[in-house]
Amino acid sequence: MKPAPFDYVRAATLNEAVAALASSGGTAKVIAGGQSLVPMLNFRLVDAPLFVDINGIEGLAGITDAADGGILIGALTRHFELETSPLIRDRYPVLHEAMKHVAHLAIRNRGTIGGSLSHADPAAELPAMSVLLDADIMATGPGGERRIAAADFFEAPLTTSLEPEEIVTAVELSALPEGTGWGFEEFAQRRGDFAVAGVAALVRKDGDGVSDVRIAVFGAHDTPLRAAAAEQAMKFDGIDAAVAALRSEIEPTDEETLQALNALYQEKHDFQTVAMDSLDWLERLIFDEVCKEYGVRSIEKVDGGYARGYTHALAYWRKILNMLDALRNERGMACILIAHSKIEKFEDPESAAYDRYSPRLHKHANALISEWVDAVLFATRKFRTQKEDAGFNRERTIAAPIGADGGERIMRTVGGPACVAKNRFNLPAELPLSWNALMAALAEPGTGK
Repeated sequence: MKPAPFDYVRAATLNEAVAALASSGGTAKVIAGGQSLVPMLNFRLVDAPLFVDINGIEGLAGITDAADGGILIGALTRHFELETSPLIRDRYPVLHEAMKHVAHLAIRNRGTIGGSLSHADPAAELPAMSVLLDADIMATGPGGERRIAAADFFEAPLTTSLEPEEIVTAVELSALPEGTGWGFEEFAQRRGDFAVAGVAALVRKDGDGVSDVRIAVFGAHDTPLRAAAAEQAMKFDGIDAAVAALRSEIEPTDEETLQALNALYQEKHDFQTVAMDSLDWLERLIFDEVCKEYGVRSIEKVDGGYARGYTHALAYWRKILNMLDALRNERGMACILIAHSKIEKFEDPESAAYDRYSPRLHKHANALISEWVDAVLFATRKFRTQKEDAGFNRERTIAAPIGADGGERIMRTVGGPACVAKNRFNLPAELPLSWNALMAALAEPGTGK
């Protein structure tokens, strides 16, 4: 897929860039490194009539000394420059370490600090570092320059306090006190992937205790999070109390899910679709709520055991499905529920038992949700199996992809021995894994509405 048509301006000065943004009535977008914006354009997740290129503006790149031993970083400074800067390495080693985890080298060569902050991905390293280091973010708009504290800059996922006509121009970091220690840890599925979760900390010792603690978490909240409760616990009660406080700050609850669904039902908005990703993670939250209710640590021990915990969990699932029902029937919203898959043994009374893919949920929840939804679609890839010589008079079976990129991605809409699937729309048994393909199939006469 390619971007929708747009106009393009390469600004020579900051004033020219601001004027171009202002002339669009707040609909134009700034482009610099383009490492986040361009993929979103290609998937048409972002659309704008005008893009303003700021790469030609002098004075927006570089790392220099600031007042009181701090550092000023220009918005067009590339990630790789931060990673390799001696100033960053010596004065802010936690930031130096974090930059090693930002995507891959090709992206670090092009991505900019201003772009990363403006994009405000809650799983990105730089927004979390700006919060940890109490950075000030400078932005320039029609009204001139203003200074925004990092704590006030990030408002929601991919949302900042920037005005539509403003451009991030620089980031200022204050000097860290002498004797400040640091730690950084990130968990990702693969090196270079966005973080599943990450944490960074700054600690300054005072004798046997600590006088200053800063903890920032990313990938675990809708914005980079300064864990204030954990910081206080670390100062006064020690590491175990800090861990417990941090867990309470970042772990969502089933109640928060219901609150979000209720807000979609009650508040005025133009959203047409609600997606829950993923159901198996939500099930863990439900199990936690049930365990808290009964004062136990395992769902297996709820109400005396004997699988009663899974039955009690259904009450929470019904609350969620009732809210989704209201969104579907009263607000006209499409509800998409996503779950990972598992391989389970299926006991068929008419044949021998066999393995098949099913949603990664407990069987009680799986049955309840499968009955409620109009369609269960199984996402997979096309492949064929073939035998090859393994040596020593042995054969092995391998999977060979059909189509590009490891096999064409498809959705199965009808269940069978291999997978759980169903639909109430008379859809074709197989569709491309595409929202547009699904909508087109639903719109065909006799297949849906």
